[in-house]
Amino acid sequence: MKFWRSLTREGKQLFVGMLTVIGLVVGGIYMLTDGDTQSVNRGVDVVRGIAPISDALAYVAEATDSMATMTMEERGKYLEANHPNLEIGLVYYLRQRNKITSEQEVRRVKFYYGSADDVLAESGDGNQYKGYFENKLVAVVYVSGQEKPWAVIIECLNGTFMLVEDIESRLQLVGDHAPREHFVIGPNEGLVHHVPYRTAIDLAEEHDLVLYRGKKLLRSNIITPDEARALESETGSIQITVYVVEGDEFNLQIHQFTPSALRRGRI
Repeated sequence: MKFWRSLTREGKQLFVGMLTVIGLVVGGIYMLTDGDTQSVNRGVDVVRGIAPISDALAYVAEATDSMATMTMEERGKYLEANHPNLEIGLVYYLRQRNKITSEQEVRRVKFYYGSADDVLAESGDGNQYKGYFENKLVAVVYVSGQEKPWAVIIECLNGTFMLVEDIESRLQLVGDHAPREHFVIGPNEGLVHHVPYRTAIDLAEEHDLVLYRGKKLLRSNIITPDEARALESETGSIQITVYVVEGDEFNLQIHQFTPSALRRGRI
């Protein structure tokens, strides 16, 4: 009290100002000169600031960046039009990592879009990090025999420990799918009618299916899976095909490929 009384008016104002600054910093906020506030210590960007578990679905980054400027109504339609069967690719890679076993059925995949702070996420280096993400796509995957669904950030496949209720309240629902992991190639269909491009290449590698560039299957046009992955950004001008025929059957849940009878005498 004596200390306070000994201060001049200007001294008291300066002392109060110092206490205010200290309080704001401790509370995780600092004042900008224009009067705005900005949070500090947000942690790391849990999508692009830590190691990804996989870059298999990293190609969605361009779409998620574009969705930031869209209305709520536009986002879901845009995602479905530009990345159909994304849920199939996601489930395929979760099975590859043994997050989902062959005995488990994936009942539902929901996609949510937006930004969040205070997110705890897995990393490709085996550690967990707390931080944030901005304008990203998060999938909630409901699996039979499992009480809690998986929550995964699509771009990096880093798992997040966000509660479903937090995801539902903080992000926007932009997709709701029941994945079709068991399918048969129909007339005039290719593998990319059922799975994303990258997943089609990985399936070709898994089941030793022929890949080729161009419109004709010639020996000189046959390429490796790595070459096909490298050409992903050029598929607008170069046709890349996994050789399948009508009746070829795929069951991604149990990693099974059953060749069609029409393959007899063919590759």
